[in-house]
Amino acid sequence: MSLWTMIFLLAIGGMIFAAWRHHHDARHGIVRDSMGEPIIDRSGNSAREEEMARELAELRDRVKVLERIATEDRESLSLAREIEQLRDERSKSQ
Repeated sequence: MSLWTMIFLLAIGGMIFAAWRHHHDARHGIVRDSMGEPIIDRSGNSAREEEMARELAELRDRVKVLERIATEDRESLSLAREIEQLRDERSKSQ
C-alpha cells in the first residue's frame, strides 16, 4: 500500500465518521458550537416535556387521593370491627 493510498483512505474514513457523528447528533437533538462542544437543543421538545410534566403532576395528585381513600377506608373498617367487638363483649357480659 502506498503512502498516497493510506492518506486517501484516512481522509475517506474521516469523512464517513463526520457524517455519522452529524447524523447521530441530529437524531438526539445535539448542536455543536464553533469549538465542537456539544450543546443540547431542547427547543423542539419543550412542548412535549411540558405536557409530560403536567400529566405527571396529575397522576401524582390521583395517587395521593387513592392513598388517602385506601387509608381512610382501612381505618373506618378497623374502627367498625372494634365497635362490633365491643358490642359483642358487652352483650356476652350481660
